[in-house]
Amino acid sequence: MNTEADRSVAGLLLGGTAGPCRALYVVLNRRVGRLFPDWTGLALALACGACVLTPVTAVTDGNRVAAQLAVLVTGLLVAFPSSLIPYAMDMTVLRRIDARAFGVLLALSPAVAAAVGFLMLREQLTVRQLDAIALVVLAGVWSVRQTALPEPPGQCNG
Repeated sequence: MNTEADRSVAGLLLGGTAGPCRALYVVLNRRVGRLFPDWTGLALALACGACVLTPVTAVTDGNRVAAQLAVLVTGLLVAFPSSLIPYAMDMTVLRRIDARAFGVLLALSPAVAAAVGFLMLREQLTVRQLDAIALVVLAGVWSVRQTALPEPPGQCNG
């Protein structure tokens, strides 16, 4: 039986796993972006992802996908704006800025999404959600301030 405590522990474990996975994404994306000056790396990464997920789809709901061409076409139409464009933008940005600054920007994206949802879609945010957004924004500000602190006098970079 799933209890509230079981779900809370599972949520904490999944959240704790998400952080290192996101950090690995940033590091690997930056490395691929530097290794391939064009979009070859992105094409290879998306092809690898498709190779990993296609068998999963075949096992979980393959009959539906194979039987209905519209499902496959819809999946491809969703893949373009939800995968190709954001990953291409991430790779472009990571070629130009520091990975730490990119990580801060990435951490702020849920706050931006919540603001857009509130302003454009009239979604209501709970106090708990607003508190969570505020904590993420404060962590981002703290991280940027830590990066921007000047070196103490008398030390040099050479």
